This record gives sequence, structure tokens and C-alpha cells, in this order.
Amino acid sequence: MTEPKSTSPHLFVHAQFSVPHSFISTDDNEGSENHKSSSSLPASSSSPSQPRTVVEQHFDCSNIPLAVIGLKGEPVKPKPGDYSYSGMHDHGPLPKPKEGGTFATLIGLCEAAKQSSDRYLTEVIEEEKKQACESG
Repeated sequence: MTEPKSTSPHLFVHAQFSVPHSFISTDDNEGSENHKSSSSLPASSSSPSQPRTVVEQHFDCSNIPLAVIGLKGEPVKPKPGDYSYSGMHDHGPLPKPKEGGTFATLIGLCEAAKQSSDRYLTEVIEEEKKQACESG
């Protein structure tokens, strides 16, 4: 007997960064759970003297939790001028949105990729500043 095929698509986010090789320490990929690989590239035409490193990050359902789409608490009446989703209508609470599914997976992947990329790129920028201060 064969297992039924899944009707949901395989969702993933793949991020790739090309940064100057001198900003990457040899253990940068060791501590990050989503860095898949790192490889060196020859110097580019924009900075011919400096080789670059490509760092890839991969996020899929195996390493990212589903996002919570609805409210994380109880519905509350918003303050005047606040147009964010509050779970309330003029006449009471709105029905709770459906949780899970493809959109929750996609939102979770995007949130995780953004957070990881922000952390990684902040480290690269800080290292770049440090090297600029040391050389200047």
C-alpha cells in the first residue's frame, strides 16, 4: 500500500549573501543553525582586489515553527487612531482566524529568514566598522 501524496507544496526560503571574504571568520557558519554553506568567490569587478564569500541560509518546515496569524491574546477595543488588527469590531469580538496551513508556514519562513538575515548582516556590518576603525 502506498502513502497518499501530500497536496500541500514544499515551502522553503533560500537566502544568499555575497560579502567580502575578510569579514567572515572561519567559524561563522558553525554557530548558526540555518547557514547551509559558505564558499569563496574570486574578486568581483566592483571590488577587484577583494575576494568575496557566498553564505547561504535555508529555511523549511524542518527548522522553522508555524507563525501565529491571529491575535496572541484576547481581543481588545483599540484606542482612537489605532488601525492595527485588534480582533474587535464596533459590536464585539470578531471570529478567530484559521491558524496553520500554507500561509502560516510561509509567514513563519519569512519571519525566520528576516531575523536570521538581520543578525548575520549586522555581524558583517559591525566587523566592517571594526576593520575600518583599525585601519583608519
